[in-house]
Amino acid sequence: MTTQPPSQSPSASPYCDLFEVNLSPWGAGFRFGVRIAGPQPNTTVVQETSKLYMSLEHLKAMAFILSREILRFEKVTGLKIPLGDEVLITLKTSPEEWNRFWYGWQQAQSFGPSSIAPPKEGDDHAANEPAQFPFAARG
Repeated sequence: MTTQPPSQSPSASPYCDLFEVNLSPWGAGFRFGVRIAGPQPNTTVVQETSKLYMSLEHLKAMAFILSREILRFEKVTGLKIPLGDEVLITLKTSPEEWNRFWYGWQQAQSFGPSSIAPPKEGDDHAANEPAQFPFAARG
């Protein structure tokens, strides 16, 4: 029988609009948060809503399943999930890198494996700098 700590109620369903991921040789950790109105007019602060930890193997399998399901959703509905330029800048990526991640396999499938150039040295922005999550208070 599996028991859950009191802080992990199965009915808890927090919303998030921000997240931070930290990887180490021992696993992955996520912090999720939501922007809320700040103490001053027209300001926001980030409130942490939850934390999640998993093995690197689980993370890689989850990333695969998530990307597959998102692509399946876009295909079935005929909708592309757009991200604005501001989001791409925040992610420190270009529209080309973004599209290569999400749709590059389709090009490879249609035109053969040589149609996609390998990433250039320094092209992987995410590996060069850790993601920053602007928590108002770290705990």
